[in-house]
Amino acid sequence: MKNIKTGNLKISRRLIRSVRKIIRVAMQRVRYKKGESTPIFLTGCGRSGTNYLVGGLSKSSQIRLYNESDSSAFDDWRLRDFDIIKNLISGSYAPVLLFKPINDTYRMVELLRNFENSKIIFQFRHFDDVVNSIVRGPFGERKSLVGYWIESGFREFRLYPPSEEAQDLVRSLYSDSLNNESGSALYWWLQNRFLIEQNLRRNSRVMLVQYEHMVNDPEKQFLKLCDFIGVECSENMFGGVSSSIRKNPAPDIRPEIRVQCEKLWTELA
Repeated sequence: MKNIKTGNLKISRRLIRSVRKIIRVAMQRVRYKKGESTPIFLTGCGRSGTNYLVGGLSKSSQIRLYNESDSSAFDDWRLRDFDIIKNLISGSYAPVLLFKPINDTYRMVELLRNFENSKIIFQFRHFDDVVNSIVRGPFGERKSLVGYWIESGFREFRLYPPSEEAQDLVRSLYSDSLNNESGSALYWWLQNRFLIEQNLRRNSRVMLVQYEHMVNDPEKQFLKLCDFIGVECSENMFGGVSSSIRKNPAPDIRPEIRVQCEKLWTELA
């Protein structure tokens, strides 16, 4: 009986979200002009608290969300062809379209180049908490993914590959004997390194959002975010978050990998 009730509750919540989405889209068609939407791309490293940011911003009546599981904008968790994304933008009535292409973080410069009025929100979080979230979560670890990157010559990033220096560093630090925590820390390092290597840290069309700041002072951070993307901010955006900063012991990351993560964290923060 408990499982049946839980299943019904999930279905009810899904139904409520669907109804709200339909109502929001209908209201946007009444209030706003078609084809004047600003695309916003949320990038960074997985497990950096982006769900909280998305959950808050998606409550705005001025924003339409395309999450990474939305098949109209994503295929296998990656952005679909840019022509499809441009059609979504040109056909939208929402002032802002928020996309969450975390797996396309390495394409940030391409996104800015192909979508002239677009902006990027880059969210980051301390590597200890990201690694803990990865290894304790449903996806397990990222060591095997890093191993695949190396084995394939970083083919996944062939359009905008990491620098030779970055690739060499990952190769030198990786080994089959790494534990999951250390492998996941290398994943964090490379994903966040793209911001530095693509010279986007001080780009006026890119806003860095530190998870720790957002949790500690959500009102201030959401006010900044809304100002950046050009929508009104409301109190219902930033309520109900519980801090998950250093709740668990630091993960067992190899010292030489931790040193590199600390260096990058200093650059980001």
